[in-house]
Amino acid sequence: MKEQNKDLYSKVENLEAQVKEVKEQNKDLYSKVESLETQVKEVKEQNKDLYSKVEKLEVQNEGLKKQNEEIVEQLKEILELIKKK
Repeated sequence: MKEQNKDLYSKVENLEAQVKEVKEQNKDLYSKVESLETQVKEVKEQNKDLYSKVEKLEVQNEGLKKQNEEIVEQLKEILELIKKK
């Protein structure tokens, strides 16, 4: 009976050590998850900023395209005037 008790106590101690180790691993994992969640939030904010900048650049690009078209038309008119002279 005493041998069985010793064996059981040994197994219990072993299990307790394993539980303690798993708890430590869980703490590390939770810490890593929190860190990743923070990084995800930061990246999302950066993406919002980048999308906003892209939208502004697209608007500017459209404006520049229109200006270029107007300049091309003016140059064509000037070229026609020069040809007539």
